[in-house]
Amino acid sequence: MGYLIELDKKIFLLINGLGHSGWDYLLAWPTLFGTFLLYPFVLIFMFIWGGRNILKKFVLVLFAGLVGGLFFPSILKEIISRPRPFNAFYDEIAQGTVVVNTFFQVYTSNSFPSGHSALVFSVAASLNYLYGNKLWILYLFAGLVGLTRIYVGAHFPSDVIAGALVGIIGAKIALRFAGSKAELLH
Repeated sequence: MGYLIELDKKIFLLINGLGHSGWDYLLAWPTLFGTFLLYPFVLIFMFIWGGRNILKKFVLVLFAGLVGGLFFPSILKEIISRPRPFNAFYDEIAQGTVVVNTFFQVYTSNSFPSGHSALVFSVAASLNYLYGNKLWILYLFAGLVGLTRIYVGAHFPSDVIAGALVGIIGAKIALRFAGSKAELLH
């Protein structure tokens, strides 16, 4: 287990170490806009994609996001109570042996799992479910948002991976709780 924690830290430092370079606009800003504009984008997408029951589908995506992207990650963060990278490397930062690039703010709340990752993956999973698994490309967008969470110094890679899994599983639980696909769309 110690090896995996060290590997997690090394991968974090590698990705986060790219910070304050030409990559900032590509990798720092999507972490804010990718989640802030997520639901307006989803609603616009649904109107463009068309189909029946757009408002009902949108409410289902919101519900899946609440369950998979907010509820489950919040519970797990309190139970696991893993420190954010800045806090985990605090002694090394103070000694000058490690640099953790942070953007926008220094995150101090619990880190595991990534709530941003859980949210975008729960939305990707619920949209794929509602549109017959034709939107797999949304997982690439969700993965980019997850990568940005490491880049901005907010999460370790394992936080992002766990957030993705929690988001997908949470969305599936939420949609199953809401009813069958036939019931949901009619």
